[in-house]
Amino acid sequence: MDTPSPAALFALWERARRLDAVERSRAALRTLGLAEPDLGQLTVGQADTLLMDLRARAFGASIAAVAGCPACGEQVDVEFDLRDVWTPPSGDLGTSASIAEDDFTVQVRPACLDDLSRLACLSSDEDRAVALLRCCVLEARKAGELVAVEEIPPEFVVLLDRALAELDPQADVQLSLGCPTCGRAWLVPFDIAAFFWDDLDAWVRRTARDVGTLAAQFGWAEADILAMGADRRALYLELTRP
Repeated sequence: MDTPSPAALFALWERARRLDAVERSRAALRTLGLAEPDLGQLTVGQADTLLMDLRARAFGASIAAVAGCPACGEQVDVEFDLRDVWTPPSGDLGTSASIAEDDFTVQVRPACLDDLSRLACLSSDEDRAVALLRCCVLEARKAGELVAVEEIPPEFVVLLDRALAELDPQADVQLSLGCPTCGRAWLVPFDIAAFFWDDLDAWVRRTARDVGTLAAQFGWAEADILAMGADRRALYLELTRP
C-alpha cells in the first residue's frame, strides 16, 4: 500500500467532509483501490485494520489523546502505537459461526460495511442493535424450527455478541486505562475511523493555511506547493516569517 500524497488527502477530505461516519470510512478505503462489491463486504474489523494502516502511512502510527476519568474527571493522557492494537486483515469475508444452547441454534456472521450503511438512517441505539442483529443472524432455530430474530432470548444474544467478537476481534478495540489520581480503571473503545477523520481534518486545515501563505508570498499554485516534500515546504515557510 502506497502512502497517500498530500493532493490525495486533500481530495479525500473534500469528497468526504459532508458524509456520515460510515460513508467517510468507505471514501477513505476507496483511496486504497478498494471497490464494490468487495468494499461493502469488508467486515468492520477488516475495514478498521485497513484504516489503521492508512492512518499510519499518512500521519504515523503513534496515537496521542486524552480521556476523562469516569470517577473523578481527571484528564488522563493516552499514548500508544497502532501496531499494538491491529491485526492483519484475514481476507476471509465468509466466516460464520454456529452457536447452540438449550433448544436454540443460531448461525451468525460478522457485521460488514454494507450493514453499517443500512443502519445509518436509524435514530435510536435500540433500533440499530436490533437491525444489526438481523443483519448478522443467518439463521435461528428453536427446537429445530426456524424463528425470527426477535424470538432469540436476551441471554442468548449475549452469547452471540461473544461469538461475533471472536469472529471479528478488530471490530471492537478496547483500551485499558487507569487514573493516576483516584486509581479508577476502565475500558474505553478506540474508534480508528473517528481518529483518522479528526487527524485528516486538522492536517488539511493546517496545510491549507501553509499553502495560502506560500501562494501569497511566492505566487505558486496549490498543486506545486502540495507536491513539495513537507520539509521543503517548511523551509519556505520559514522564509515568510520576519
